[in-house]
Amino acid sequence: MISSIETTMQARGIMLAKGLVARVMRAWLVRDIAVLVGAPGTGKTTFAREFAEACRSCIPDLRDKAEVLVDPDFDAARLLGYLDLAGDYQATGFARQVVLTWRPQLPQIVLLEEWNTAQVEAYLGQILHAVESEGAVTLPDGSQPRIPLDTLFLATCNSVRDEPDTRLPVSRPTKRRATVIEMPNILYDAWKEDGRSALVSAADEYLEYSRQVIADREEEAPTFDQLRASLLGQLTSVEDLPEIVLETLLDIVEFLFESQEGQQFMTIGLLVDILEELAYAGDDAAEALGWCVCGKLLQQVTRFSVAKGLADKAGSLPNAEEIERAVAAMDLRDGTVSQLL
Repeated sequence: MISSIETTMQARGIMLAKGLVARVMRAWLVRDIAVLVGAPGTGKTTFAREFAEACRSCIPDLRDKAEVLVDPDFDAARLLGYLDLAGDYQATGFARQVVLTWRPQLPQIVLLEEWNTAQVEAYLGQILHAVESEGAVTLPDGSQPRIPLDTLFLATCNSVRDEPDTRLPVSRPTKRRATVIEMPNILYDAWKEDGRSALVSAADEYLEYSRQVIADREEEAPTFDQLRASLLGQLTSVEDLPEIVLETLLDIVEFLFESQEGQQFMTIGLLVDILEELAYAGDDAAEALGWCVCGKLLQQVTRFSVAKGLADKAGSLPNAEEIERAVAAMDLRDGTVSQLL
């Protein structure tokens, strides 16, 4: 089953860290909450959604996945529902789809996105206890259904260590009920192993994935999807980019990977953001890359040496002078930089 899921995901253009699918599957079998932790852009949400989609073709009778987006104001009422002024129970989508299911013997995947932006124990406490004890959940109307035994709770989050102002710590008892999986920077790992050729391959795979995501939205496509699809279709490979654009982009990525700071933020997600912008820019791709340096890469930097190095690597772009001015304005004269945001 694991190899089938991996093959399905890789066919969609997803790069997988070794053993990642197996670790999530083991968490499912032991009924842990699988928690994907990593820097922005490491592919936590993409992996979670594509894993759930791949499981549909590999696991018989898998019910439709449920998605819960957690925000700082999230609480138990928004997860399980509430009693209205008339005293009637108003169930949430999660409660209807997972807790009140009429087929509890069937497996299901629940995605908890950004799960530590609110206090996990405050909104998920009953679920945690029910999962561990195989007990019931008490709903606002007093009913006590059970959580189906083969429910996988797959959570994504950024680390409280990296973002202490926007992420909340998780208690030790909650962590005991979880399998915590740190998402690696798969782009950096691939580059370490195979150099520039790995960057080109990864870029091509994820460009194809971007095209597939747009195609999947065909029935409910937003207004600009036709334009997005047309422009992405013209860039069949990153090697179709003008030479100055491709070489400068690769130089920039490799320069960032030589610094510890760059290894943290130069992820596959950020690379895809840049590639899509270059595809949408058409003949202005060189200028667009320069604005990506200003608007995306420099905004991640905390060390002036890294900012200056980025400007040097972008020196052949048509807006190199603007990049130099942006870097000069960031200099705090102490080795660090000031940020616009």
